[in-house]
Amino acid sequence: MILARLEDKEVLQEALFNLYWKAWNMKHTVVLFIVVGLAVLVFVGAYRVLSRKNPAQSGDGKVAQTSVEKGFRITEPKDGDAVPVSATIRGVTDDPDAKIWVVVFPVGLLAPGTIKYWVQVQAVVNKEDGTWSCSPVFFGEAGKHEDKLFEFRAVANPESTLRPGDILAKYPKAEKQTTTVSVKGGP
Repeated sequence: MILARLEDKEVLQEALFNLYWKAWNMKHTVVLFIVVGLAVLVFVGAYRVLSRKNPAQSGDGKVAQTSVEKGFRITEPKDGDAVPVSATIRGVTDDPDAKIWVVVFPVGLLAPGTIKYWVQVQAVVNKEDGTWSCSPVFFGEAGKHEDKLFEFRAVANPESTLRPGDILAKYPKAEKQTTTVSVKGGP
C-alpha cells in the first residue's frame, strides 16, 4: 500500500516534506538542548566561581573579623611580592605576649571548591619592641609552584589550639587577625 502511494507524486512530496519537517524540528530540538545545556554549564560555573568563599570569609560565609589596627600587622613580605618556597614573615604587634601564628591559603594550587589553610610554625615575638617573625613559612614546593598565588595572614591568640602542619577549612578564629597578604611563589 505504501509502495502504491509512493507512485503518486503529491503523496511522495508530502512524505518528503513531513520527513524534512520532522528532521528540521529535531535539529532545532537538538540545538535547543545544546544551547540550554551550555547555558546551564555557564550558570553553574559562574555560580561556583561567585559563591567560592573568599579566604577572608569564615566557613559560614560571613566575613571574618579582622584587625586592621596599626597594632597588629604584617610588614614583610608586601602584597604582590614574589616569595621563595621557604620564607620569613615579619610583623608588629601591640601585645608582646601574643601567641602569633601564620596561616597560608594556597590559592593557586587548589582545585575549584577546595579550601585548605596551612598552619605554619608559631611566630617568635620580641617583647621589647613588639616585632615578630615566623620562619620557615612554606609556599609550595621548590621547582613546582613558581608564579602560583598564595594568600596568608597572621592570627594572634587563636581560640583553638594550633599546631604546625595543621590543615584547616578556614582561617582560625582569633583575638586579632591581620589583613590578608597575597604573594606569588618564587624559586
